[in-house]
Amino acid sequence: MKTRLHLIIIFLAMTFTAAAQEPRYIETTVSDTVKLNPLSFTYEISVGNESYNYDYSALLGIDDTSKSVNMTDVLSLLKKEKFTLSTDDNNSYTLPKITPTKSSVVVALSSSAELDRLCKLLSNLNGVSGKITSTEYESPALYADVLFKRLYDKALSEATILAKISGSQVGRMISATEPSDVYGGYMDWLSELSKASSLDLFGLNKHFYKVYTRKFAFRFELK
Repeated sequence: MKTRLHLIIIFLAMTFTAAAQEPRYIETTVSDTVKLNPLSFTYEISVGNESYNYDYSALLGIDDTSKSVNMTDVLSLLKKEKFTLSTDDNNSYTLPKITPTKSSVVVALSSSAELDRLCKLLSNLNGVSGKITSTEYESPALYADVLFKRLYDKALSEATILAKISGSQVGRMISATEPSDVYGGYMDWLSELSKASSLDLFGLNKHFYKVYTRKFAFRFELK
């Protein structure tokens, strides 16, 4: 019985010692962003008014056909200006199969300057519409060192202020974890969707960069 009592006392002593040695900590969650620049684009050009529900020129009694260009004209101009292109008249992945009502061409662009040059060229053509269909961006890994350093500095600054208010000091960093953010991912998806459905037919919006965000919860020891 005495031996058992000694074991209980030793266990309680070890528990209290461990609790006393467990460091106090302060935790703060911060986020930061970097802008990823575009590397290349694909741009779809369409010719004709088939994409609209109504022919407003005909409705108003205006004969606009003499000023409109056809796809042959567009292709000739693009080749003359040395753009890289591929026709996309037959979309084999569209079901059920239908006869295309509109000619289109996809142009591969290697920079924002090329995109700007293309849009200025097309803006003078009647009956032509266009849109950015995909964009390739820089890798976030290029900015990892800078981004993580900013996150750490921001977290340390906030933790230092909070510790000072409580009469403590900040010690070493204990951990850094990235919290799961379901709503953040949903908002990113909405942002990309809004870009894809832009009403800017010639892509003249100059904000081509992509915002990359990271969020971390930092835990610092309190002294």
